[in-house]
Order: sequence, then structure tokens, then C-alpha cells
Amino acid sequence: MKVACLYFGRKGGCGRYALEVSKALSKKATIRAFISNQNYYYEEWVDTIEHVESFDTYKGVISGVRNTLNPNKYLKISDRISSFNPDVVYYPMIHPWSPALNYILEYPIVSTVHDPRLLKGNHNYLLAPAQAISLRQSTRLVTLTENAKDELLRKGYSEESIDVIPHGNMSGQSSLDEQPDYQKYSSKALLFFGKLRTYKGLDNLLEAYSSLIKPKIPDVTLWVVGEGNISRYGKRIELRESIKVVNKWVPDSELSTYFRRACALVAPYTFASQSGVIPLAYAHYTPVICTDVGGLSEQVIDGKTGYVVEPNNQKEFANACISLLSEPETARTYGLNAFEVSSSDLNWDSVSMLVLDTLQKAHS
Repeated sequence: MKVACLYFGRKGGCGRYALEVSKALSKKATIRAFISNQNYYYEEWVDTIEHVESFDTYKGVISGVRNTLNPNKYLKISDRISSFNPDVVYYPMIHPWSPALNYILEYPIVSTVHDPRLLKGNHNYLLAPAQAISLRQSTRLVTLTENAKDELLRKGYSEESIDVIPHGNMSGQSSLDEQPDYQKYSSKALLFFGKLRTYKGLDNLLEAYSSLIKPKIPDVTLWVVGEGNISRYGKRIELRESIKVVNKWVPDSELSTYFRRACALVAPYTFASQSGVIPLAYAHYTPVICTDVGGLSEQVIDGKTGYVVEPNNQKEFANACISLLSEPETARTYGLNAFEVSSSDLNWDSVSMLVLDTLQKAHS
């Protein structure tokens, strides 16, 4: 089977997802990848996938707008795809350019929908209409959770056209030990990781940390790691020596620096379809404490790989944190369980087999 993989994003979790699923598919089908010259993982794409074609997408706002409004850009890309003559076009993630390309191309299209409702705080005004159009243009859709599938069903999409395929593990280029440093489970360290968006509930976490967790576990430390506007949290962070902030985008090579020291990942989200940070934690032997929103409860197995608690319930969330911080053996067991899920159910070979089945159904 010949598959054209189209991913024009630049960096972040979705960039790693697109690369890993394409790499795994390349062992099962004839893959030609069409990517951005500005892709953070460009060299890895070229090194691991035999056929890669690339195009300028975004060097800044002016070039981004110019390229987006340039019809010749779409004609050039579609011409290169047509010369490959794929059996199916596959988007690991929808891009603002997808509708225009889909309009030109005459091949079955499979699109992975990471978030049927674009997340609150993610102000991408181009992607929202682009996604709405692309979903209608696609032959088949892939969601990462049953919750996301249900969201699409409520929007009127056919159940027969949707496949649920879990998010693969996200170890990336991190150098993982065969076994974790078991000291991490006695570290009394909690990790909040990822872009700082309002829907991720950092407000609730900081309140629970200061008023409920810190009084019970005096030597606890909270690491807040990710890019975004940290100023809105102000003195609640500045006045706490036990809250460590790394306010930047973290490259793959530095991921293990933070996960190796954490007893648990905390995800107090108020809204979510799924989270790529959860499989990242699993790949680093790290249990997860999350809220029961969207598809998070499908990713975290309550009482096995972490805890799932009621959203916006600071007391319940704090109690779950205190429990793992106070019981390093439980944290260790959950961490080992998480890694087992990562290396079995979420390994990219298994995930890509399911994706290939979807691509074949779209082609048939």
C-alpha cells in the first residue's frame, strides 16, 4: 500500500506523534512523507523515512500568511503528491492547509482528530474552521479516545467511519533506563508538564498544593514545566520556594530530566479530549493523577497506573497526591504498571497496525 503522510506542523507533542506513527507505518507500507522545512524533527524524518519531501510553511507571521494565501503553494504540494499516486492520503494531524489540499486531491483521506472541540485556551482561529471542513472531506476519521468519538457522533458523523486508536507512547529521543531510579518514588516531587493553558487547571492545583498538600507533606516539591504565560499565577508561585518553574518549551533530549525526578505527573485539567503528556509519563515509569474529564479516564487506569478524581475537587485531588507521595511502594507499582501499558498497548508497532487497518478500509 502506498501512503502519503502529510504533516505541516513544526514542533510539540503532535510533531512527535506524527513522526512516530509515520516511522512505524514505513515498516508496513510504502510511505512518502510531506512535511514542513521548519519541522523541529526534520532531520529525524529524513534519517528514518526513506522518502521525504518538504516545503516552507512558517518562518514568521508574514511568511506564514503569505504561504497560506498562496494558491501556487497548494498546487505544488498536490502535484508532488499526485506524482507519487498514493492509495490513500493520511493526516496524523489536521493542518490549516488541509482543506485546500483535500479539495485538489482525488484520493481517499484519513484524518486523525486529536481534539474534536479545540481546547479552551488554544486560540488558533485558522485551525477551527480548517478542522471543521477537513472532517467533512475525510473518508475515515481516527480519534484517540472513545470520548472523542462520541463527540464526533454528536456532531453527526457516521460511527462506521470512525476508528478509535489510542495515543502511542511518547518516549521520543529520551534515553530511558531499562528500570527506573526507584528513588524517584520517594522524591516527594510532583510534576505539572506541558503548555500553560487555562483548561489545564494549574489554578486549582496551586490552591490545592498550598492549602492541602503542603501542610500534609512539608517536604513536597511541585515542578511546573512548560511554555506559556506564567505571570497570571503571580505571587502564588513566586512566594513558594518549593514550587520550581521551568517556563520554556522542553526539547526531547531534556524530557527525562524532569520525569526521572517526579513521583507522579499531575493533570488537574478542567477540559480535555485526551493528553499526549500521559503516555509521555508512562514511558518514564511515572504514575498519573488526573481529573475525570474527556478521555483522560480512558488513558489513566484508576488504581493501577494512577488515580482519576472528580474535576474541580481540590480536596479529592490533593488526597490522591498525598496518597502517592506518602506511599512510595504504591507509586512504584503504579509507575511499573504505567510503563507496561506504554510498552505493550501503546507501542507504535501496535498503534501503526491499527492505523494501517484504517487506511486499508479507506482505500477499499
